[in-house]
Amino acid sequence: MRLAEGMPLSDSIAAWEALGESAALPVPAPQLIPSPSPFPRRLSGFAAAAVLLAAVGLVAWLAGWGSRPGVELTDGGKRIQLTSRGELAGLDSLPAAQRQEVAAALRVGHLDKPPEIAGLAGERSALRGGGEAPSGFVVLAPLGTAVLDGRPTFRWRPFSGGESYQVKIFDASLNPATDSSPISGTDWRPSQPLPAGVFNWQVVAHSTGTDRTAPDPGSPPARFRVLEVAQAEALRHAVQEAGGSHLALGILYAHHGLVDDAERELDQVVAANPRSAIARGLLASVRSWRPAASQVPSPTSTKAAQ
Repeated sequence: MRLAEGMPLSDSIAAWEALGESAALPVPAPQLIPSPSPFPRRLSGFAAAAVLLAAVGLVAWLAGWGSRPGVELTDGGKRIQLTSRGELAGLDSLPAAQRQEVAAALRVGHLDKPPEIAGLAGERSALRGGGEAPSGFVVLAPLGTAVLDGRPTFRWRPFSGGESYQVKIFDASLNPATDSSPISGTDWRPSQPLPAGVFNWQVVAHSTGTDRTAPDPGSPPARFRVLEVAQAEALRHAVQEAGGSHLALGILYAHHGLVDDAERELDQVVAANPRSAIARGLLASVRSWRPAASQVPSPTSTKAAQ
């Protein structure tokens, strides 16, 4: 080409030699890019599959668990059910607040001691001594409980040889509130209602040559509480709305400190559901609120010791 352009032959030969030298230079080898290993892909795929299977299993387990009832009880011909989701069925007549109380009690299987009866169950006095009551002469009710009105029925066991009895009632400061005339039976109800508040009581057995008092001087005091009027009215209204449900009544009475009434109703629930740990737990918790000893000291003896 340079010859055609009129370039001298010597210059053309030099250009060809330069071209040959440049063509002889080594060409760099192509750099190979390594392909990614298939192992991490397999590992991530296995992890994703495991997560998916776990999620599917969890959904299936939750669906199966939610469909099973958490608690089922027979209650006066009805079926009371609390699902694992906390849904209460069978007590539709109850107001929402009371339904929540029943659901909470069924969920935990026990009842907490209410403040209305806190401090009513005293302890035996080691200083004053005291032992077993003579001939089983003890007070029975009301004892360590609240009562719905101011005219509760007082009951006690008979004293062997007792000819008559007299009930004496004292207020929280051990001042006389009222008493009975001598009676021959083992129960008595005052003619006039007591006001709201805490009271102590005793029964004196009269016999030829000696008198006996229950509770004896070394036992916890026999106390009970009369509910406030508004509280008692609200409870009476709730009892009507319970529709005869022993479970609902037992829990309502228990929440207001009416130990005797709560025990009576919950005992019916246990009788209808003898294998239910929930029913037995509710009844046992109410029974645990009672005084440790069936005897309690008289306010007269306590006041004399002060």
